Amino acid sequence: MKTAVKFLMVVCAVALLVWGGLALNHSLACKRLENDYLNSVASLKGNALLLAAIGDDPKTMTELKRISDDELKSIQTTLTRIYEECGDRAGQTAARKGTEILF
Repeated sequence: MKTAVKFLMVVCAVALLVWGGLALNHSLACKRLENDYLNSVASLKGNALLLAAIGDDPKTMTELKRISDDELKSIQTTLTRIYEECGDRAGQTAARKGTEILF
């Protein structure tokens, strides 16, 4: 009987460790996605400020607009992944933080 109880305790401990590891991995993946999203938003804001400061230099403005378009696509993709992989609450939180960066 004692061996069966010990075996059951070991199985439960291993199951809890695996479950905890998976939960931690998911949490870290969501945090990485949120950081990627917020970095892209901050970069987009920097480009917008640069565009405002440059004025009428068409060559530079064209390049910055192209970069900004790429960043917008990246922002949309990352936010969609946050909603899909991390849930509505994480998506709403990331979107709110992104809005705070922009304004």
